Amino acid sequence: MDGPFAFLASTDLLDLLLVYVDLGVIGVDDQGVVRIWNAWMEVHTHIPAREACGRPLEALFPQMEAAHLEMVRAVRESGSPRVVSPVLHRSFFPIPTVPHQYVRLLPLHGAGHQGVGVAILIQDMTVPLEYERTVEERFRLLIEGAYDFAILMLHADGTIASWNRGAERMLGYGAEEVLGQPYALFFPEEEIRQHKPQQFLRRAAEEGRCEDEGWRVRKDGSRFWADTVMTVLRHSDGRLRGFATVIRDVTERMQAEAAEREQRALAEALQDTALVLVSTLTLDEVLERILEQVERVVPHDVAEIVVLEPDGGTRVRRKGKLSAGEARCHVGAPILVKGRTIGFLGLDSATPDAYSEAHADRLRAFAAQAGVAIENARLYEEVRRYAQGLEERVAERTAALEVANRELEAFTYSVSHDLRAPLRAIDGFTRVLEEEYAGELPLQGQHYLRRVRQAVAEMNALIDDLLCLSRVSRQALRQQRVEPALLVQDVLGSLQKEMEGRRFEIEIGPLPPCQGDPLLLRQVWWNLLSNAIKFTRKRDPARIVIGAREEGGQTVYFVQDNGVGFDPRYGERLFRVFERLHPADEYEGTGVGLAIVRRIVERHGGRVWAEGEVDQGATFSFTLGGGAGGEPGK
Repeated sequence: MDGPFAFLASTDLLDLLLVYVDLGVIGVDDQGVVRIWNAWMEVHTHIPAREACGRPLEALFPQMEAAHLEMVRAVRESGSPRVVSPVLHRSFFPIPTVPHQYVRLLPLHGAGHQGVGVAILIQDMTVPLEYERTVEERFRLLIEGAYDFAILMLHADGTIASWNRGAERMLGYGAEEVLGQPYALFFPEEEIRQHKPQQFLRRAAEEGRCEDEGWRVRKDGSRFWADTVMTVLRHSDGRLRGFATVIRDVTERMQAEAAEREQRALAEALQDTALVLVSTLTLDEVLERILEQVERVVPHDVAEIVVLEPDGGTRVRRKGKLSAGEARCHVGAPILVKGRTIGFLGLDSATPDAYSEAHADRLRAFAAQAGVAIENARLYEEVRRYAQGLEERVAERTAALEVANRELEAFTYSVSHDLRAPLRAIDGFTRVLEEEYAGELPLQGQHYLRRVRQAVAEMNALIDDLLCLSRVSRQALRQQRVEPALLVQDVLGSLQKEMEGRRFEIEIGPLPPCQGDPLLLRQVWWNLLSNAIKFTRKRDPARIVIGAREEGGQTVYFVQDNGVGFDPRYGERLFRVFERLHPADEYEGTGVGLAIVRRIVERHGGRVWAEGEVDQGATFSFTLGGGAGGEPGK
């Protein structure tokens, strides 16, 4: 190395850079002769440095374009650097292995800022450019293959610039029909008159991105509910370039949400209605309230209720008025109690086609509540009429009330919430009867009254368990890491009252963590441990073992006790609703607890089973989907 580059020959740094840098480096002196030729150049040109140095640049690259040689000369003479893009110049230097090059031409200055040559840096851009083209092609194919989404590009003026197959499928237009058309083409006429398409574009331009839901119109005139996301596109200098728009058909989701809102509103109306109906106990008042409350469930102009009397007569109540011939639509529902028709509820409207099958369903649900209220009112009138001194009849009517309330177990979840209201009425009036008239009842009557109140409490517990069973079947699982050991300690603390006055030997083994809903899994442990405490009541000491074991790649959690056990032939029946293998007068309960356990465990993707022998204790085991720390089921 000599000439203006000679001073670099002694520097170790330059040697290292020239050998290891991933760039082609060429040093050309002020006469256009090559003085530096690094290892990268040797590898890609197969010309050793000893042959390259000392020769003119054009001698090494005889096929190099004259314009490119002129650029090197211009930088050498002007002293101004220059960058050559691979987009503009595919191959600045004719190097076959490097077809795409990013070239920097840097002037070199000596003492007094005198030009002494040019440093040429060559970067291989072949792989990045090919990758960029591959990404662009994949993105194009992705857009074209997105059949469930309409994806379109808009010009800055809001006209359509591109149109994918998903847009063609969703909106019915071919690309040739919409390119260049305004974006407003898909909006309903009423929204076009309100300038909503222009407002949407303006919002996107101002905010950078906006989202909207609303009706859109297909080519055939049909409408669908669309979720639209629009993102603004700008040039590097900030000028508006256009918009990227993604449209998704969410009609089914919208309809499902509307149906859910309607069902929720119906459930709330039925619940409120039930509270109103059961707060009234005379039959005439109940009928008036029914006519008032049915307006919340099904709108109408005239409502009429006909109730069959036990003596064969009828009791009729009517609200509203229409002249003869004004009623244009009618809907009705029988009032049933225990499968027996006790009346009819009918509605009339002056509007043609006012009622649909959905209205009929609503009215039937309301009529079922009305039947319960009517029957309760009748039963209460009989109880009040015969309460004084008629012991047997009080017991019969009270039993009838219990039967009527048990029949409410067949209602759906939304209606089952309303069972609490009639029970509160029974509890309240029997409490009044107990506090104010107990002295007028014989001892046997007082005993029956206490049994009525006890039955009400048991019914409430049963409703709680049934609602719990329904809730654990429907509510979304809140998945997270759960420490069973902490849940067991918490549950045992909650059960201290049930353990008072008894001796227990409780052994808690290692309990590996799991994935699941902590509230629901706490309910599993609570039910199993409370059962173990209850059914070891006759043992001294009562022994309970809580632990886990690995079995078939899964963690099996278990609760073992030395209680009364059960006949293994009927073990599967333990997990059915209302199934009991032990007398209720010895071991209290609703017969729903283990059904709740089974439902929760199965929702976590696991299973539960019981093992035992009569008078030899029992073991309840369960798994959760995925094993310890695994992913539970849905």
